[in-house]
Amino acid sequence: MRVENVQTSGQNENGFLHLCTFTLELTSEVKLFGLRLIEAPDGNLVVQSALTMSGAKAYSLSPMVRQQIALLAYEAWKGAAMKKFSRLANL
Repeated sequence: MRVENVQTSGQNENGFLHLCTFTLELTSEVKLFGLRLIEAPDGNLVVQSALTMSGAKAYSLSPMVRQQIALLAYEAWKGAAMKKFSRLANL
């Protein structure tokens, strides 16, 4: 399982901070697109699945799997945020 294509955000929605959107590679044959890493007001990390065109969840993940994904995505987000900050600092 691996996180890729991390796009940092920083949008704040009613106290919930959208940290990034990312792709999750479960295996070399299976990828989940459009996952979002959210920081809740209490500091907990939440992974939201992508939505279908009708607004329904595209897939469901167990709480244990969501927590594992949140930790992987958080580490990937920190790396992406540092790269973005470094580029801005060099302007």
